[in-house]
Amino acid sequence: RLLGQKTAFYTAEIIKKFNPELWCIENGATSLIFKYINKINRLYGCKNLLYYDNYDSNFSLKPTYIFSNKKLLLKNNRNKVKNNKNKIAYSSTEKNKQDLVYKKDYCERSKVPIELYKHILLIYENKQQLSLF
Repeated sequence: RLLGQKTAFYTAEIIKKFNPELWCIENGATSLIFKYINKINRLYGCKNLLYYDNYDSNFSLKPTYIFSNKKLLLKNNRNKVKNNKNKIAYSSTEKNKQDLVYKKDYCERSKVPIELYKHILLIYENKQQLSLF
């Protein structure tokens, strides 16, 4: 927890110092880190809800936020998978993606689908986001 707070604190300070045209911070929907950086760093933005599995069906179903200075129109439909309530990302080295191999280690759960990054950049390049400030 302490490491996460320090990372969030210094990330917010870097954003404030350099004031980029677009900035995004990702974290799980149940996280309190965005309240922390609002209160401690006075960094304000918009929480953009999404689900990783909208970008890659091999990823988790859990809700996630992209905290940003822009309102991003991200994919946030709640998908349901039969017989797989706790779907977790699995190694891309798996030969048969039909046979899900569950990975519960931190690194596997913390991966972000590359298609999400591509989508955010596409939205930004096409000026399809709403400016907050």
